[in-house]
Amino acid sequence: MNEAALAAIDDAWSRTGRRVRLRLLRESDLPKRLEMTNDPQVQIETLGMTVGERTPYDIRSWFKTLSHDPSSRQIAVEDAQGRYVGDFDLHSLDARQDEGWVEPFFGDKEVRDQGQQAVAHLLTDAFETLLAYLFDEMRLSRVMVECLSTHPVLLQVLHDLGFSDVGRIDHMNGVISHVMELRRDARRVPPTTLPGGSRRW
Repeated sequence: MNEAALAAIDDAWSRTGRRVRLRLLRESDLPKRLEMTNDPQVQIETLGMTVGERTPYDIRSWFKTLSHDPSSRQIAVEDAQGRYVGDFDLHSLDARQDEGWVEPFFGDKEVRDQGQQAVAHLLTDAFETLLAYLFDEMRLSRVMVECLSTHPVLLQVLHDLGFSDVGRIDHMNGVISHVMELRRDARRVPPTTLPGGSRRW
């Protein structure tokens, strides 16, 4: 792992894709993140169930804790209009194994209201932009993601990107966690649409 590339993810760092721009998560993003965190649909996609409402104190504590973790980075995602629409928690980076975990969090209502195709396009470009940095600049060999069965759009995007299932966790409530990995040599550009202009979900 190129540790200098990890250290380079600071307040001045950014990477631009076709539809998104990645940058470090800021404290000014927290009110929007709290709003998305308390959205019942986002909770189902990321937690598998609805939970009690989080508070401003909760989100600030979460941000402060992760900001002091040297093996973690919170990467904000902006859309083409410069709006913060979600983020990646890049964590558990292991220099010996050249691997790390990515926890995606996307809950912008304006994007979701455009339909699953719009969500898939944004997720795909955000992941492709991040993976290019992780594999090509940080030189990771493997990236891991856990995706719940309650988020089929994300699950399809991950499969399209070349991620494969390496484990499953049955939470005994109808929700399955898919543990997925992507190795550097297996990365691929996913199809935008299927024949006829439709997409599988």
